[in-house]
Amino acid sequence: MTLLELNDQTLYRINNYQTQDKAMIIINGIEYQLNKAFAVAISQKFFSQYLLDSDISQIEINLDIKSTGTYNALADILQYKRTEVQFNETVLRDLFHVGIALEIQELVDTYKMYIIENKKLDQFNCIELLDIYFDISLEDKIIECIDFISSNFYLINQSQLKSISEKIGIEVLKRIFSNNKLMCIDEDSVANFIISLVKENNDFFPLIQNIRFELCSEAIFNEIQEFCNQYNYQYIVKYLCDSIMKARKPNNYSKISYQSNFFQTGNVEMSASSIGKGSIYSINNNSNNELFCTENIPNSWIEWKLKQGYAIQPLEYIIRSTPPGNYNLRLQLWRVEGTTIYGETKILHEVYSSQCKAGEIRKFIVKSDDKFVSFKLIQFGKNIGGADILETNVFDFPGNIYYISK
Repeated sequence: MTLLELNDQTLYRINNYQTQDKAMIIINGIEYQLNKAFAVAISQKFFSQYLLDSDISQIEINLDIKSTGTYNALADILQYKRTEVQFNETVLRDLFHVGIALEIQELVDTYKMYIIENKKLDQFNCIELLDIYFDISLEDKIIECIDFISSNFYLINQSQLKSISEKIGIEVLKRIFSNNKLMCIDEDSVANFIISLVKENNDFFPLIQNIRFELCSEAIFNEIQEFCNQYNYQYIVKYLCDSIMKARKPNNYSKISYQSNFFQTGNVEMSASSIGKGSIYSINNNSNNELFCTENIPNSWIEWKLKQGYAIQPLEYIIRSTPPGNYNLRLQLWRVEGTTIYGETKILHEVYSSQCKAGEIRKFIVKSDDKFVSFKLIQFGKNIGGADILETNVFDFPGNIYYISK
């Protein structure tokens, strides 16, 4: 329960000033009668209407109120008869939306202070918080949510994101899907989400340019073909061409070649923070019977490094924590960092509490225009067995390979 103190003496005196001028605030058909001066003082929305028409006597709003207790809480607040009132989180959330609708800053600030500021951004509340920050126009927090949603797109409730898409609009969604931190299971998952939005509202059509068609399956092309018509086909062709040309864009390095098994060319070297069991060379040799473990040391890592003269623009990374039949040392917390050709270290992906199944090979899309010379897989917490041992036998990077001329 949260205690809201009603101790603004100015509002208290205004509300108790005896006047014949009354006003009515109506919320979902429930009427609240109060002094007109108090309505002007507490609600910016009522005040704005009053400036246009001083004879205004009522204002009405309709909201999705989750708790019936909210109506009693509103009576306490709008009549300002009590010095303090206790509310649960559901009522406070309702009051927050009333505050947004009626522009009552006290209700907005109370929810921010007692609820929002105490929430740590995670995969379960990131969309709810984006919704709230959008309501109150906190741009720095909106950016934080966008980055988090992008880097955890494969974990979030995509249906929940879709439900607020109309509200947050195409500009916020563009910032999610054009974000360099975007991480997804595969490009089809991004394409399916965008296509589902476009089918419901054609205003989202420009989001299609954020699909990397060169990584999509045949099913996605069939979906695109279904809603291609005489009005949009030119844009679709343009987006397809742009996607393909980006993948083939020339640069200062030698011509791109795509490799899905570059490790096998012998131009990749593996290393580790320590060796506890097995050989570092057993990683990526496609064997179900071999594995590699570090010693039981916090923040253990393994490194995938190109030999001198090569760089890679990764399109995805592949990981298998343990071979089939191994259970106790499975990964659940890890980070992938890359070192660019300029020596910069960039975090490409972070995973929190996502347990790998034994023998499961996972693929994660990497969206980056940078060229890298090495990558590290860092276990920054305990494995499923509660130890610091890092065990894996697959850690590889398909992508566009560059030869760096001397």
